[in-house]
Amino acid sequence: MGGVNEAREPLRVVGEVVGWIGHTPESLQAMRAGLAALQREGRAQIDD
Repeated sequence: MGGVNEAREPLRVVGEVVGWIGHTPESLQAMRAGLAALQREGRAQIDD
């Protein structure tokens, strides 16, 4: 298997998300801070 973002099978586009409102900059910053804390604590892992 290759990198983290590689799919095992070809991807097929089945629709388009419209009207989606993304996260606020404040929310994104809070998520990044939480991930950074997990990395510092040695708990940042991806369960595949």
